[in-house]
Parts: sequence; structure tokens; C-alpha cells
Amino acid sequence: RSSQDSPSAAEEKRTKSPILQTVAQIFPALRTLDLSNNSLTAASLSKDLLSTILLADPGSGRVGLRHLRLRLNRVEGLHGFVELVKELFIDDSSEKEKWKLEELDVRDNAVAKLPGELGLMPLEAFLVDGNV
Repeated sequence: RSSQDSPSAAEEKRTKSPILQTVAQIFPALRTLDLSNNSLTAASLSKDLLSTILLADPGSGRVGLRHLRLRLNRVEGLHGFVELVKELFIDDSSEKEKWKLEELDVRDNAVAKLPGELGLMPLEAFLVDGNV
């Protein structure tokens, strides 16, 4: 058995990237992403990652999500969304037309407080029932 066949050599060839970023790259025309009933936390929803999955980018072919469903996870805060909203809508960014999200479902998580900045998100539905 050569050193290339060892498990450590195989692990070295793999690259680690956040699953949501990979999903955005593989499925650029994705409009609905249902991640309900997983073990996602606020740490997995950073501003940069949310930008990648939520915002349209014609150069890469991404159309931007319309529906993001995060029901029944372990999300304890929406800090990544707040940072993205501040960048797009408070700082009066020219990037705000890339926002396509219409529905955000964070029901049945552990979100204790909804920051006021989230009211600036141009959503048709913001579902938050069942949080602490």
C-alpha cells in the first residue's frame, strides 16, 4: 500500500467549504432552499455566506434565493442577516437590487430577539413563531 492510498492522503485532497456556499455554486438558479429540521446555528449563517446564497449575481449566473426556510433548527440569532441588511439598506449600497428574498422562515428556533434592522428587509413573509 502506497502513502497515496492512506486515509490521511485522501483527507489532504479534500477541501472544506461551507455546505451552503457549495449549494450556491452548484445550483446558481436555486430559488427555494429548505433547510428545515437540521442542526443549523447562527454561526452557519454569516453575512458573507448569506450574501452568496441570497443575492443575485448575473456574472456567476446566480439568480438569488426567493425563499429560505430555516424552521426547526438551533438558530439563536440572526446576526448575519443584520450585518447584510446594514450593508445593503442602511449604508445605501448599490447592491440592494441584488436582494431577491421574498420569504424568510425562522420559526421554531431559539431566536430571543429580533433586531430592528430586520424590519428593513423587503420581504413578503417573515415567519418567526415559536422562538424563545
